[in-house]
Amino acid sequence: MKKIDSRVLYAISYHFRGVKGRNQAKIIQLMPQYLPTVLAKYQINTYLRVCHFLAQLCKESKGFSSLTEQGINPNHNAYEGNKQLGNTERGDGYLYRGRGFIQITGRYNYNKVGGNLHKDLIHHPELLSSDILLALESAGLFWIQHGLNKLADKDDIVSITHRINGGENGLPDRRIFLDRIKAAML
Repeated sequence: MKKIDSRVLYAISYHFRGVKGRNQAKIIQLMPQYLPTVLAKYQINTYLRVCHFLAQLCKESKGFSSLTEQGINPNHNAYEGNKQLGNTERGDGYLYRGRGFIQITGRYNYNKVGGNLHKDLIHHPELLSSDILLALESAGLFWIQHGLNKLADKDDIVSITHRINGGENGLPDRRIFLDRIKAAML
């Protein structure tokens, strides 16, 4: 298995220009320095596990270009008042919108992830999108807590996608990214 560097990450994702391209370049340049630690910590340590993990992160982060959910604004927010996500206070839906490589969403999940990673994400939710290491750690934590290594070992992209996204949203792109990373990692 190849070492994961910025060239490997660019090989997986779509290529963007402008602001989106600059964001993508920044994220991709920072990821390789933190990935080895995160992959080891969460036992993402085989070819299939690494490939599935990176393919899903690529899709959830819009090709490694954004660590904050797009299309959400304070005035129109599907998460506002969603008690299943723990959004009980006015403004929670926007404040705790999807962030990080796996798009952690909702006050409850921010509190849970923050507690596990010893970060105050309730008062500083922006850390999931501004701190690359924390964004990767939150993804690794989600990955291990949801049993995704076992599914990756079976090369089961559909079940992995269901656990991350609740359905098959973006499955064709996820398959493309998985095929690309598999080729890049050989």
